[in-house]
Amino acid sequence: MRTIEEVQATLHIAKLKEEDLHCVTHCLSFSHNVSSGDYCLMELDDTLCKHIEAGKSLTIRGDKDEHAILCTEDKTYDLKIADTSNLLLFIPGCKTPDQLSGSASDPKLIHAQIWGYANSYWELRCQRPKLKKLKKLLMENPYNGPPIGAQEESPELIKYTMEDLLERIQGSQEEIVAYLQGIHACQIDGKYCCISVFKDSLHQKKCFTKPL
Repeated sequence: MRTIEEVQATLHIAKLKEEDLHCVTHCLSFSHNVSSGDYCLMELDDTLCKHIEAGKSLTIRGDKDEHAILCTEDKTYDLKIADTSNLLLFIPGCKTPDQLSGSASDPKLIHAQIWGYANSYWELRCQRPKLKKLKKLLMENPYNGPPIGAQEESPELIKYTMEDLLERIQGSQEEIVAYLQGIHACQIDGKYCCISVFKDSLHQKKCFTKPL
């Protein structure tokens, strides 16, 4: 580990004046288990920072053949990797100049270990939810209502709970609920499905048990 004298000698070789720099110097060293694959960085705006600080969660959604997106309870964000020419270091306990005491005038050396590093980070951009897949899933087996008279009972419907939809649809829960209301989906025994529309020459009607 370096000493104050070694730091001052390095500054002299670099032709830098101590009075032009902060009096606190961080001396960095790599930990034994440092790795670039253990950590990922994500850039958050003020809204998302407050969301995390409030103890709320962020969820990444997407099937293997889909581009991953990130969701809060009411918004959807596109995830994009941004490369940087600078190496980003993970240093627990490292303090920025504004966190250090401004009263100290004597040179001070702080030793800190690097736990990880990266040359890219996740960049977030607010976007519209991807909901076309939602209507397609529900329309694969629409609800036709209970059997009437001699009509045979329909086979078991494939219906989805909200948890099922959150697993498969790339959108926030509030956006999904709003879309379900917009397409007049119904909820039967806690599961969602679309309603078939019957047409004849005289009228058109919808059969449902519990609308959203």
